[in-house]
Amino acid sequence: MAQADAVAKLQEELRAANDRKPLIELGAPKLLEHGVLRRTQLRGPIETSVGTSGPPSRVPIAERRIRNYRIPVTNHGAYAPEVRVKVVGISPGVEGVSEEVTLHIVHDNPPLDNYTFKGNFPLARGETQLLDVVAMDEQDPKTCYLWNIAFQDADAVQEVKLGGAHAFAIRAYAGDVSAEKRYEVYADSLEARLDMRSSCSLPKEGGGDPPCG
Repeated sequence: MAQADAVAKLQEELRAANDRKPLIELGAPKLLEHGVLRRTQLRGPIETSVGTSGPPSRVPIAERRIRNYRIPVTNHGAYAPEVRVKVVGISPGVEGVSEEVTLHIVHDNPPLDNYTFKGNFPLARGETQLLDVVAMDEQDPKTCYLWNIAFQDADAVQEVKLGGAHAFAIRAYAGDVSAEKRYEVYADSLEARLDMRSSCSLPKEGGGDPPCG
């Protein structure tokens, strides 16, 4: 009986601790077919016979149809004022991608006169936020995109060449709490095919799915 009481007390303390901090979960990828990627271009001041006029401006130049994958990030614990989601590893590596990549928050489409993407977002208990991860150009399947807000001059996407299978490690940070999960990404330009699915979970303190079996 004493042992059962001790276990019950420990479980209660664990639940109370979880209630005091975020509990982050990365979910299964969601496919958005026939999505639209807005492409823009930064143009300098207008040149006239007497000099230049006005500041640099950004203008839309094209819209691309894409096959786009997103992942949901859900908070099952206490309110998290700042959650940041990054790709922390790709295996095998992708040319041009050498550092951690901060993903794009779905619907974070700043106006052209203030072109700055958000690096984090708040998440209350029970709330879910979607993050863009990878996409393939439907008209040009050789062109794939890794959503990366560091590429603000390229509409928060980095053009990359994906071929065959890649393992993506994606991590969500919420203060001193984090959760990491692995995803499998498969790209085939000849078949115009891009797939993404959950692989193994790597739970960190205060978050994540059960570990791989």
